[in-house]
Amino acid sequence: MTLRAAIAPLLVLTVACANGEGANTGVISSTAGSGGSAVGSSGSGGTAGTTNLDCAESPQMSRGDIGAYPIDQSHDGRIWGTPSNWGFSANVGGYEVNAWGPPGRAHLYSRKTEMHLCADDVAWTGPDESGEGGSAQLGEFSTLGRCEDAAGETITLNYCRVDGDYQGTPPTECPRHEVHVWTSSGSSAVDETFTFHSGGGVYIYTPINNLHAHFGRGGELSIWWDKASEVTRGFLRAAINGEYAVYCILSTDNQSEDALNRLSFQAKKLGTCPAEPIEGDLAICF
Repeated sequence: MTLRAAIAPLLVLTVACANGEGANTGVISSTAGSGGSAVGSSGSGGTAGTTNLDCAESPQMSRGDIGAYPIDQSHDGRIWGTPSNWGFSANVGGYEVNAWGPPGRAHLYSRKTEMHLCADDVAWTGPDESGEGGSAQLGEFSTLGRCEDAAGETITLNYCRVDGDYQGTPPTECPRHEVHVWTSSGSSAVDETFTFHSGGGVYIYTPINNLHAHFGRGGELSIWWDKASEVTRGFLRAAINGEYAVYCILSTDNQSEDALNRLSFQAKKLGTCPAEPIEGDLAICF
């Protein structure tokens, strides 16, 4: 099956709720086409249909399609932030959707199919004073494919962060309260530092051995190990050299201790966003 057969080629994802500014009647009308200024309208390209969803009657619901797969289900998403630093997340149609801004970008990942998608046109309207509502619109979708298809050289990437209660002097490559990502092998140099926001810690869950860490500018490190503590799959998503890139993790060396979170891993670059355009039409209410 070709990639286009697996997921059909511009996805329009609209996220909204009645209580958020700009939601007006609380009815999402998601329409793909050129231009468009109405709530729920996509930007350039695409020929997807229209999905109407009343958030007042259907909170925490999603409806539409991703490629050939129809979506009509509840979800466990949330939306937060301010105009200068915002985000939202939701599990929709088998995809983990994470969006951030400004500027508005999003990444979708399916653990079942291991497909990675991008959205490069995301608009956000925040929750009201009580924390309810909020809306967002996603367009200009594309697919990076699966990690099994990643080509190119294998590089060594390093990740380090030091918590505030770390005793002693941390290594120079591990600044306190920041995330440092850098390469120690490979032809393309990476050396980036990110803020580490509240609630974005490194979490290692046993016995299934999952690691998830979120950091500034939409960054995420996610790794799943098998019972022998070998990586089964994982990825690093980060703003690298001015582009949003996804790296597939092949193996890892966990050097963490106490409040020092440090890992190095062998990885291949899957690609950068935007990638190959795909189609769809989806609405979500928070």
